[in-house]
Amino acid sequence: MEGGQGLWSSHPILMIPGPTELHPRVRKVTVERSYPHYGSMWKERIERASRLAAELFGTRRSKTVIVPGPGTMALELGIRAVIRKGEKAVVLASGFWGYRLAELVSSVGGSPVVVEAPEGDLPSPVKVEEAISRNRDATCLLLVHVETATGVIYDLSEYVKVAREHDMRVICDAIASYGAMPLNVDELEIDVCVGHPNKCLNSVPGATPLCISEEIWESIERGVGDEGWITNPRVFKRYHDLWGPDGHPYSTTINPYAVLAFTEAAEAALEEGLSSRMKRHFSVSRAFRRAASVMGFEAMASSEEIAAPTVTSLRLPEPLHERAEELIDLLLKRYGVMVTNGLGNSSGSVVRVGHMGIAATVRYLLPTLVAMGKAAGELTGRRLEIGHSVDVFLNSLGP
Repeated sequence: MEGGQGLWSSHPILMIPGPTELHPRVRKVTVERSYPHYGSMWKERIERASRLAAELFGTRRSKTVIVPGPGTMALELGIRAVIRKGEKAVVLASGFWGYRLAELVSSVGGSPVVVEAPEGDLPSPVKVEEAISRNRDATCLLLVHVETATGVIYDLSEYVKVAREHDMRVICDAIASYGAMPLNVDELEIDVCVGHPNKCLNSVPGATPLCISEEIWESIERGVGDEGWITNPRVFKRYHDLWGPDGHPYSTTINPYAVLAFTEAAEAALEEGLSSRMKRHFSVSRAFRRAASVMGFEAMASSEEIAAPTVTSLRLPEPLHERAEELIDLLLKRYGVMVTNGLGNSSGSVVRVGHMGIAATVRYLLPTLVAMGKAAGELTGRRLEIGHSVDVFLNSLGP
């Protein structure tokens, strides 16, 4: 966004603000600073990044590292640290990213047992319990905290409790919630948790926080095979221990700017306070969903209780069914607003609006709401209640 003009990004995936929208710290790091990524000076930087990452996870007991790559790479690394070839793992799935977790389990040689729920809903703990009872040799439970395909949030404590009752490990994809709300990894005893820099933190990709319990971290040498390199936990740990004292705990070159940007974004989030950030995200997302419904856009989430605070998936009004691409294209070209379509079978009849980090504010969501009403009106020839929708949005803000 140059000179205060340009793109209002509400895209749930590409949550990277323009240069003038970055937090001053992040802008200073990404534009002005340059650091070597070896040696004692860099060691201080990477260790600080790891400490901040751990604080956002809510852990003091787990091993928290910064993975030099995308979120899926960190997920694969964490999964490989827990699941051995041939082992069963129970995977919760009610949308695209839940099924992606099952794919990742298969890719490392594991055997996923998928517990499904209709899109917009969540698997009941009873169904999870039944699946575990039928597969008593399953060693791990995997779930996505926020399923951005459908805009729902899983109650971590509820599902972790079921897993712990059966002495199962827990792996959590918190990519779309990390930095927007407390994760309480220590309190919940989650074994592996993956965050992300450029979703709720609005930083840049390339420095992904990964939290692994000390028990899993120490068991890596004993349990992991020798296949692969970048996501092989044994290789990762070996170089972490070997080169970490010299400031480069990696087997490959890293992007130092991504690490520096993550550090500044994490500090900004912690300054605001995770409790305050969570209240802000829940408040504006609830207001947005209520306001969108006035114009016929209904949330996929089956109830407000499970609606995600960081992304909303909206079913299009009847006249716009299977016209998601038209609406998305008009929003971007005419109004400078970026949203995205649904995933899988819902790609033509659903749009997804991100409200993460800086976008979880009136400044972003109010123009998005108005633009959606105008664009939908143009495509359908109908007059939508935009003014009433705006009133509902503003009146719904609050604790």
